[in-house]
Amino acid sequence: MRYGRLAAVAAVAAVIGGLSLVNPLTHASAYGASPADTSANLRQAGAIAKPSIVVVQVEESAYVKDDRYGNTTYGQTNSAGGVDPFTATFIGTGFFISSDGYIVTAAHLAAPSADEISADINIQYLAEDAVVVGNCSATDQACIDAFTTQNSQDYLLHSTLVQEKTTITVFTQNMTSVDQALPGELKSSSPMGQRDTAVIKVSTTNAPVLLMGDSSTVQDSDPISIIGYPSTAFTSSNLQGELTPTLTTGAVTAHKTGGGGNFPGLANGVNVLQTDTMSTHGNSGGPAIDSNGKVIGIVSYGDPTSTNTGFLITSNDVADVIKQAAATNALGPIDNLWRQGLTDYNGSHYKAAAPIFHNCAELNPMQVGCVSYEQLATAKFSKDVPISPPSSGSGMTIIFIIIGVVVVAGVVLAIVLMKRRSPGAAIATAGGPSVPVTNVSSGMPTEPPAPRYAPAAPAPPPPAAPAPAPPVATAPPPPDVPAPPSPVAPPSPVAPPASEAAPGATAPATAPEPDVAAPTGNGEAHEVLEFCPECGHGMEGHPFCGKCGYRP
Repeated sequence: MRYGRLAAVAAVAAVIGGLSLVNPLTHASAYGASPADTSANLRQAGAIAKPSIVVVQVEESAYVKDDRYGNTTYGQTNSAGGVDPFTATFIGTGFFISSDGYIVTAAHLAAPSADEISADINIQYLAEDAVVVGNCSATDQACIDAFTTQNSQDYLLHSTLVQEKTTITVFTQNMTSVDQALPGELKSSSPMGQRDTAVIKVSTTNAPVLLMGDSSTVQDSDPISIIGYPSTAFTSSNLQGELTPTLTTGAVTAHKTGGGGNFPGLANGVNVLQTDTMSTHGNSGGPAIDSNGKVIGIVSYGDPTSTNTGFLITSNDVADVIKQAAATNALGPIDNLWRQGLTDYNGSHYKAAAPIFHNCAELNPMQVGCVSYEQLATAKFSKDVPISPPSSGSGMTIIFIIIGVVVVAGVVLAIVLMKRRSPGAAIATAGGPSVPVTNVSSGMPTEPPAPRYAPAAPAPPPPAAPAPAPPVATAPPPPDVPAPPSPVAPPSPVAPPASEAAPGATAPATAPEPDVAAPTGNGEAHEVLEFCPECGHGMEGHPFCGKCGYRP
């Protein structure tokens, strides 16, 4: 039985299969580099984007059934003497579009067609037969290549694949061994020749995200950067180094549209951006970003007749495939910390940046940028430039705001005071209500008018100033001896209080009547004083003191 396959030959064929991702019809073997864009914005954009980049590894495995040998199934012999399926491993680039693990990459990498899988596995099968049937040495690559080229069509006609399986794994930049790879699940795809885009999903949280841009705004000569893993091949001794992405810069050189003979190889309406930015095997699926750090396209294929021409599927076409996967493209908490940390770090505010990077790394060590920049910021504490206070413009704005608040508060306070001083409840008196009078010119109330009615009051204490006339004691006449009225009664001086009359003095029968107020409606009398006994202010015939408010 033809199970005797050499492992070394299989390994060589796997490499050949990997390179076949860039085939003569759809991929260029290498792209030429253009002069680096030294724009500060583009450099900053690359720094922001790098932690979001991942390695996407796709392994295709299957047994081959060859009807020329009685439908016998073939595989490769493993170290234990058993037979394993043929495998072809391909490596490309992807990037996170959501913090919960959605990743964009190329469809020809993550979702190859049945024909592509069959061709890849048959290369494995042909490479082994080149040694077993074609008499090639396992180390003679020229002989193996010649045998493969000569017999590939015949082998494809007589062989079919059985037990096919495609395994997707994702490596993030913080991983140190292949065992840490995250299994990926295909969520949506558009095949090569159309949008050549696939969306896969891994289980994670707080993944660093790249935002999709609007490719309709991109113009020829716009500077861009491509980030990815050109010619990546993992080795057990240098996995960490292989997980560091490469950034190349260039420009958009043209816009192309497929269909109608306009641009062969693309379906009608499919748009691509032509670029001179260097990329090669392994860059497939990687993002092309603008100076704002947004994705304007993904690497798809190259021109086989040129060494400096590549083509990008536009971000707007990629967005359609993202929608099919029900993924949401949005920044998460870790992205906001990363961007703020970079802003502070680039401003030499190292003491402010370090704790921000630390919090970012705590959310997910997958964000290797935060881990490394925290160390860099801490090492530069001695060169820290403190964050300056707000600029004069900002200070003036604050001052104007404060002044405005004070003015508004003053107006409110004035209104409150005016309300408190405005006419309110009437002054209550025993004889009835009295309404305050407001001085219109000043807005302040003046003295209220005298009440219409006032009760009789007891005799007040002695006045502070002596009466202008000598006191004359008066007393009402006895009931049985009425005082005859005088034909002409001259004015009488104001009688002093009873307490000042001489003890035991008696008024003569012909004494004039005391000066008392006219009887009121209730029969009560009100004594009228000339001077206030409290403050000495002239009463001027009023029943109350206009200065201190005293009422007798």
